[in-house]
This record gives sequence, structure tokens and C-alpha cells, in this order.
Amino acid sequence: MKRSLISFMFAMILAGTIGVFVTQSHLDSLTAVFFRCLIAAICLGIYGLYRGLFSRAVFQSGELRYITVAGIALVINWVLLFQAFRLSSITIGIASYYTEPFFLIALGVVLLKEKFNRSTVIWTALAFVGLLLIILNTQQAVATGNTILLGIVCALVAAFFYALATIMGKKVVKTSPIVMTFIQMLIGTLFLLPFANIRSALAGNTGWVYVITLGAVHTAFLYVLFYQSVRNVPTTLIAPLSFLDPLVAILSDVILYSTLLSGLQIIGIATILVAAYLVSQSVKPQPIMESIKKRNYS
Repeated sequence: MKRSLISFMFAMILAGTIGVFVTQSHLDSLTAVFFRCLIAAICLGIYGLYRGLFSRAVFQSGELRYITVAGIALVINWVLLFQAFRLSSITIGIASYYTEPFFLIALGVVLLKEKFNRSTVIWTALAFVGLLLIILNTQQAVATGNTILLGIVCALVAAFFYALATIMGKKVVKTSPIVMTFIQMLIGTLFLLPFANIRSALAGNTGWVYVITLGAVHTAFLYVLFYQSVRNVPTTLIAPLSFLDPLVAILSDVILYSTLLSGLQIIGIATILVAAYLVSQSVKPQPIMESIKKRNYS
């Protein structure tokens, strides 16, 4: 279990550096996600063939439908999150994005008829207060126009689509997670092909090392590492360790880009992260994690 715990922690730390690699790619959000999907699909395809996953994959029409919807939702989530980074900052974008557990609960109630307790309402209200503290930073808002607010909106909508992808993924129980991710990357590549500015990327000042790393390491390798380690990590540790992601993202933003935050923004970000952690503990989302752990990883 110790090895799996270290691998899971490393996956979360790696995820926290995604914002830096997106920024250094010098690509617009649509094009960055297109190449992320394309490179990840190639890497996962090679890995799947090497491990013989496709020969044992279960492609049932019912599951393929959910995989497709989850794939499109995942891609839209990435595009909006990357745009949030550009419009506001990595710190504000990731903090706003961590309202995702609340969208997950809401979708679970609406789509899966799941129940929630009273504490969920309290933590949701606490997260909303934190979001207001970030938005009501008048000094920075005046200096940058409406871009910060627009970035927060993009992050919130991204969180909704990620929650939708999670709900749809919960319905996939027979297909290997690696195969599912490979299919989703193919869907993402085809979905974004008409919108990606490929010619400009090839001719412009693109940071290709960052782009390739984003697809090969931050997507293909990270997903393989996550799925192989999460099945051996105690469910009670998954939620707290997952917060290494935003912690690393915020530290990277402050250290590398000298992002300055007001006292209210710092309090707001801390409030959202604490509320997200508390709600993840209060609803005890074991069914999702247990379903992931029981899947075919071979």
C-alpha cells in the first residue's frame, strides 16, 4: 500500500503543475486541449496494445454511450479550465474549479436520485462565501477589467462539466479505465479538430516540450499512474491527498509567476478548499471510489 500511496501522491502533485505547462505552451485553450488529447491518445494506444488491453476490452453499446458523453464533457472541462487560467490566474482558476464536489453532489441528486445531508448545504454556502471574497476584490477587478470574473465563470462551468464526466464515468463498470480514457482522448481529438488552430501552432512560438509533456506525462502517464494506485489507497485518504493538486498549483503560480493575492482572496481560496474537503468527507463518496477500485485494470 505504501508504494501505491506514494504513486497517488505523485499523481496529485503532477496534476498541480498542469497550469504551468498550459501557460508555457503559448497555445490558445482549444488548440492546447486538442494536442493534449491527440498525444495522450497515441501514448495510451501504444500502452494499451503493449498490455493487450484492447483484446480484452468490453465494448458494450450502453457503456460506449456513457463513455462518449463523459469524453465530451471532459474535453469541454479542460478547455474552460485552461481559459480560466489565462483570464484570471492559475490560483484563482483552480480555487474556483474546486467547487466541483458541489456540482457532483447536485448532479448525483438530479440524475442518480442520491441523497445529501444538511451539512452539505452548510459547506456549499461556505464555498459560495469564499467565491464572493475572491470576486469582490475591487482593486484587482478595476485594474484588469472583467477578465477575472470571466475566468471564475469559466472555472465554475468547467467544474460542472467535470462533475458530469464523473457521473457518466460512474456508469461504466465493464470497460477498463485505460481503454475508456483512450476512447475519450480519441473523441476529444475529433471533437476539437475543427476548432484547433493547428497551422498557427506549427508556425508560431509554441512551447512543444510543454505541449508534448502535457499530453504524454500529464495525461497518459498520470491517468495510468492514478488508476493503478487508487485501488490500493484507503478511501479515507483519497479526499485529503487530492488537495495536493490545488496546493501545488497555487504554490507554482505564486513562485513562478509572482501572482499577488489580496488578504480577502487568500481567505476566499482557503474557504473554498476547506469547504470542498468538508463536503467530500460529509457525503462519504465511497460508491464512486469503490466502483473505480473494482474495475478491470489489467
